[in-house]
Amino acid sequence: MKLSQFNRFIIFNRHHFIFNSKTRCLALLDEEGIELLEKIKNNPNFISDTQTYKSMLDGGIIVGNDFSEIAEVSESYMQFKKGSNKSAFGFVVLPTLNCIYDCPYCYEDKKPHQMSTDTATCVEKFIINSIENEATVAITWYGGEPLMATHIIDKISETVINHCDATNKKYDSFIVTNGYLIEDATLEFFKRNRISGCQITLDGAEETHNTKRFLKTNKTGTFKKTISGILKVLSINMSLSIRINVDKNNLNELNELLYFLKKEGIGTAKISLG
Repeated sequence: MKLSQFNRFIIFNRHHFIFNSKTRCLALLDEEGIELLEKIKNNPNFISDTQTYKSMLDGGIIVGNDFSEIAEVSESYMQFKKGSNKSAFGFVVLPTLNCIYDCPYCYEDKKPHQMSTDTATCVEKFIINSIENEATVAITWYGGEPLMATHIIDKISETVINHCDATNKKYDSFIVTNGYLIEDATLEFFKRNRISGCQITLDGAEETHNTKRFLKTNKTGTFKKTISGILKVLSINMSLSIRINVDKNNLNELNELLYFLKKEGIGTAKISLG
C-alpha cells in the first residue's frame, strides 16, 4: 500500500488531521493512525487488519501500490465530459421562507411566506416547459425550512416525476434542511419524492450550536434533535452532507465535534466546513 498523493496533513492546536482532496475524507489522527501512516510510507508491503487501516483504505487515504490515482481522475473527467453531451437542467425551488429556527445571523426574510398551490402549479409548468430538450432534471429544495411545506414539495415532485418518467428523463432531487423536523414519516416522504440527498448544518458542539440555532417559539436549543434527524437519514443510506459552520468562537471545539460525530456513528457522512 502507499499514501494517496491527494493527502494533505494539517496540525492545529496540537491535533493532527489528514484531508484527502480527491475523496473529501477528513480524519483526526490519533497516535495509532500516525504510526500506521509512517509504517505504510516506509514499507509498501505493510498490511494491517486493524479498523484504522480499513477506514483509511475506505477513505482513499491509502491506496494500492499499482493503483494510479491520476488515471482514475482522468477517466472520471473523460466520463463526465462524455456524459455532459447529454443536456442537464437544475432548479432551486423555495416552497417556503418560513422556518422554525431564529438564528441570529440569518439574512433571509423571517416572515412566514409560503408558496401557494397556484404558484406551485406555475412552477410545475415552468419546469416542464424548460426541460423539453433536457435528458436530466434535478431540483434542490431550499428555504426557509422546506420541510415546513411538504405538501408543496409533494405536489411539484409528483407532477415533474410523472412527466420525466413518461418522457424517459432522469430525475433527482436534493434538500437543504436544518434536520429538526426529520421523523420516520419524513423518510417515506424522501423516498416517494426521489430526494436522494440532503445537507444539514451544525454550528459547533452542542452548547455552541444551541446558542446559534434555536427554536423561534421558545429559544430551545436544537442540537440533539438535529443529531436525531441526521441518524434517521443515515439509516436509509441516503446521501448526507453535514456542513459545519466554523468561526473564531467555535474553531477550538471542532476536534470535540468530530469526535462526537464519530462516536455516534456519523463518521460516514460527507463533512464540509463553512
